Amino acid sequence: MNTRRKNTRLTLGYLSFYQNQMMSGVFEAAQKYNVNIIGFSSVNDVELSRFRGEARLLYDLIGRQHLDGLLFLGWMKIIGVNHDEFRERFKNLPLFSLGTGYPDIPNIYMDGSVYFGELLEHLITVHGCNRIAFIPPILADARNQVYERIMKAHGIYDPSLIADDDDLN
Repeated sequence: MNTRRKNTRLTLGYLSFYQNQMMSGVFEAAQKYNVNIIGFSSVNDVELSRFRGEARLLYDLIGRQHLDGLLFLGWMKIIGVNHDEFRERFKNLPLFSLGTGYPDIPNIYMDGSVYFGELLEHLITVHGCNRIAFIPPILADARNQVYERIMKAHGIYDPSLIADDDDLN
């Protein structure tokens, strides 16, 4: 743990393996609450074959900082981050997951499927849309079921409107 002097600003790390809108929110909140943020990010298009080596370099860099805590994108497991290794590597540092819930790490998580369902209902009932394409998330989640359920409930479900890997390449 960092032995920070009383009345000094917190310094938090923010780890992201790609740039995203979440980063601007983190920096905005840090400014509002007078917190220092040190951002750590990998190259956007790192090949997965090189990913583990790059992650180790980032972890080493983070470990050399005097941080009071580390914020990280919880969905990093999608790109190969091993949660157990990550947790062990930073066991002496308070962690906070943004975007995914873990039983052993404080986190903030929003179930986007609720809002996705509201959006679909709005498009159908207010705007009369009846051919709404769906690009499933990389890891299937509740949005997949919400899309199918709502589209079927309105009698407009068409599986050909669900994109697959071939459609996206």
